[in-house]
Amino acid sequence: MASPPAPVRAWHDNVVRILSDLLLADGHSVLADIPGYPHPGAIRGSDGADTRFPDIMAMKDGITMIIEVESEDSYGKDGDQRRVFREYVKRRKNTLFFMVKM
Repeated sequence: MASPPAPVRAWHDNVVRILSDLLLADGHSVLADIPGYPHPGAIRGSDGADTRFPDIMAMKDGITMIIEVESEDSYGKDGDQRRVFREYVKRRKNTLFFMVKM
C-alpha cells in the first residue's frame, strides 16, 4: 500500500507518539512504529501468509494491547490489517486489539 500524504502521516505519527508516551508513563512496556521506540514485531494472520506490523504494542500486568491508529482514508483500505490483528488476539489469552480512528 502507498504511503499516506506527508501531513496525514505526520498527524498519524503524532497520535501514535502521544498514545505511546501516555502508556509508557502509566508503566506499560511499549513498542511503537515511530522513531524513539523499539519497533513492534510482525503479526501473522491465521493463514500464516499475511504479515502486518501494528502501530503500538503495550504490555502491563500480563495484558498485551495492540493499538492501530487509522486515518479516514486508511480505515477504508486497511480492513485486512484489522482482520489479522483480530485473529491474533483470538489466538492469545490476555491480548486486546484497539483501533483509534483519527
